[in-house]
Amino acid sequence: MAEITQTFDVSAPTPIVWAALQDVPALVPCMPGAALLQVDGDTYIGRLRVKVGPIAAEFEGTARVVERDEARHRARIEASGVDRRGGNRGSASVEYQLSPVDAGTRVALLADYRLRGPMAQFGRTGLIADMSAKLTREFAECLRHRLGEGTASEPPRSEEEP
Repeated sequence: MAEITQTFDVSAPTPIVWAALQDVPALVPCMPGAALLQVDGDTYIGRLRVKVGPIAAEFEGTARVVERDEARHRARIEASGVDRRGGNRGSASVEYQLSPVDAGTRVALLADYRLRGPMAQFGRTGLIADMSAKLTREFAECLRHRLGEGTASEPPRSEEEP
């Protein structure tokens, strides 16, 4: 189990950032290694390819918005998946809270990850936290780009993406 807290700022107003975060299909390209396969209301079926140290995994599973508080700009997503080839299983609970700051909006993320299988052994060395921090940085840059802050023509891609 790993609990990771990260924050980043976006120069757009909070209502605009909130609206962008509610459009999950449009945000999937901002998550390196992610692919959306099906949408059923607030449930998303997809695939996530990740690499932690020497271990690469492709998790297939679901993510579901289980809590959404528009007035407080807060939401929680629960996800779980299985890597059939590598014998890994994972689940996550991700909460995000938006708050206005002088320059726009602060996005605070709290993620609780649980891994079982070979990849879990590497999580004990801090590699899961490092991977999470990297993915969050890339997600933040892509979100900024989508909200008109970036100058790149394409969203950033993970160097470790298989």
